[in-house]
Amino acid sequence: MNRLFLSLSLAAGLMACGGKHGTLKLEIITTPAENPFLNASTVRVTIGDTGTVQTAPINATGGFSLDLSPKPDANKSEVVLVEALDAQGQVVAYGNSPILSLQPQDNGPIGVWVARPNSIVSAATSLPKDYVRYTGVSAVNVPNLGVVYAGGFDGTAATTATAVYYLLNPASTIVGAAMNHARGNANLISTSGTRAVIFGGAAASDGSAPTASPEIFDPSEASGLWAALTGDVVDARSLATQVTLGSGAVLISGGLDSNKARLRTAALINTDASPRVTALSSVMFTPRVGHCGAAARFPDGDGAILFGGLPAGSSDPVAERLIGGQVFAQYIGTDLATEPSRDGATCTSLSDGSVLVLGGADSTGALDSGLVISPGTVPTVRRIPAAMTTARVGHTATLVKNQILVCGGADKAGVIQKSCDLLDAASGAILSTLQLGYARRDHSAVLIDTGVVVIAGGLIEGGSPTTSIEIYTPPQQ
Repeated sequence: MNRLFLSLSLAAGLMACGGKHGTLKLEIITTPAENPFLNASTVRVTIGDTGTVQTAPINATGGFSLDLSPKPDANKSEVVLVEALDAQGQVVAYGNSPILSLQPQDNGPIGVWVARPNSIVSAATSLPKDYVRYTGVSAVNVPNLGVVYAGGFDGTAATTATAVYYLLNPASTIVGAAMNHARGNANLISTSGTRAVIFGGAAASDGSAPTASPEIFDPSEASGLWAALTGDVVDARSLATQVTLGSGAVLISGGLDSNKARLRTAALINTDASPRVTALSSVMFTPRVGHCGAAARFPDGDGAILFGGLPAGSSDPVAERLIGGQVFAQYIGTDLATEPSRDGATCTSLSDGSVLVLGGADSTGALDSGLVISPGTVPTVRRIPAAMTTARVGHTATLVKNQILVCGGADKAGVIQKSCDLLDAASGAILSTLQLGYARRDHSAVLIDTGVVVIAGGLIEGGSPTTSIEIYTPPQQ
């Protein structure tokens, strides 16, 4: 692993701040496989909108020395941008810090990941070796902390209560406090106050023995504290689908009950300072599991579209919608009447309020096609026959700025894929294809505060699990 250190001196004038001063130390981290500063001539550091910009030459070993002195401000927070420039002044690598306080006190080291734009490379750390999980791991970005990974099933189908954290400060992974209930295939939701809620999940990988006991995670207690979360009594379930609505609340829909039957019930989890689980009085139009969902804007109000997840031979509508965060209704129209159901597709909300469905599997196997559902009162559909370079199920789709990163999954033959497609979020066109270090499926891909995507775990070629982490750095915009 390549590590460079950069110090920001935060020294206040005697009259202004009583002589207070401090040093903010940044730890610049790059992939173990490549030090991008070796191919650069100059480093440039920019501190938010403070007007502080400084450059320094890079030596033959990829090192540099730079000491900045921005004006301290106890009420201000900024992002530090670190860029490596070639001899022509073009950016060859970059990275952003988390949001940092500029108050005059010692702080750090704080990790800043720097990599080439539009690249996927191995991270400087991996999941702990004793956290080898085949399936069912839940993952979420918790702002100002990093990624929380919770639960999952090992090779014997045994589940765990273990939680693991990929931390921003410093850049590392640690094993945290255990949950009160071992579970896999649960829903993990970030809430305000650097906290998270875990909901549902099962003690068995086949979906049996689900739990109805939500827990809330608080990282302020040593290695984290998990405690019971109050709220309405809701059906125990696993493999439910979650959708973050325009209101910020999270919809939990469908999944499997204790008899491994599909559910029609749903719940809302608010993500403000007082998280709570609220059962919806309205039930879904049809039971679903393995469906995808995304927030959508309808003429009669904001809501969500749910797609797929029907049993074989079902004549129920392939899609339904939630209106106003409260009422489900079938979502039918000529354009969706002949659309087959899919399991394991991804749904992504686009900036115009429509929803992009990608991949998944129907009765013929994994698909490479997609469709854009435009959410009128009656839906219209634009089909994309070859939306991805290969068929995918068990893949991830992550919205990054105005692009969608689609990674991994298995094709029609069950071959786990190493490729990622970068799609334009407006048109759905394939912009480029990137390669993972490991072919993987059933992994997680989480966009974190600093704008990169952390890709971790899952099954690799041969069907064995991996603890490896890779990081996607988007094009600089």
